[in-house]
Amino acid sequence: AEYFLFMKDMKMDKQEVKREYKEQEGNPEIKSKRRERIRKFFLSN
Repeated sequence: AEYFLFMKDMKMDKQEVKREYKEQEGNPEIKSKRRERIRKFFLSN
């Protein structure tokens, strides 16, 4: 859920979000890096 809220804030197209989510979903390393970035984003607001 955080992922989609974050992407919404970044003004990304829904289609883009879905595609990127699918692409990254299989890669745990990218997923954890992204989660860390999102966490920092929310903490800084």
